[in-house]
Amino acid sequence: MVGKKYVIELIPFQRCCKILWLLVLPLLVVACHNTKSLVLLDAQEGDVKLEVDSILSWPEMAHFPIRVRLINYTDKKVALVFDSISNKYENQVKNLFITSGKDTFTLGVRISGMPLVLNERTVTSFNCEGYFIYGKGHFDSFDEIESVFKNGKLVYKFDDKILQQDHIRGMLIQADTILIPTILEASTNKASLVESFLPRSFWTREEKLKKEEIRHTITDTKH
Repeated sequence: MVGKKYVIELIPFQRCCKILWLLVLPLLVVACHNTKSLVLLDAQEGDVKLEVDSILSWPEMAHFPIRVRLINYTDKKVALVFDSISNKYENQVKNLFITSGKDTFTLGVRISGMPLVLNERTVTSFNCEGYFIYGKGHFDSFDEIESVFKNGKLVYKFDDKILQQDHIRGMLIQADTILIPTILEASTNKASLVESFLPRSFWTREEKLKKEEIRHTITDTKH
């Protein structure tokens, strides 16, 4: 019985390298396209301003909206990162609260667990939530709210440990350079207690800064 003969063609080394390069090149192109360098910088004083706008009086509800505004005066994106509290009230966060005297009222944010990214030179409005009855620091009545807001202060504090979470950094990769405010404070004494919000007020809204607001900011910075 005659055995079968097999012919093995040896591919030259240079040709082999060329084939491998053609296979690897598309993967490198895709990787470079999807990879962006993320640079996080500390926001300087005056870069971002926090304001309290209004409070919606819903006495029949366990929680109620507080409308706030964030103004980004810079030509870079700004990110606020909220640190969620591990309890059944998923909206509550550790680093957004109202202080009044010795009392601290922890607030809630519907986008907790996600960064809020402010585009360049914009005013962004969104709702946080005050609570009746439950939560670390809570309001017992709207009479109490009025007295608290008369002398209170809204505070946002950043904890850099939050950025160690991979999913947070992944959400921030949309921009090359992002400013991170360490602390923002706003007096609550100008907040209005209102009976209703416009439907669009329940959503996050963004508006471009007006030219006169930008010029005013630049002048203030120089002084």
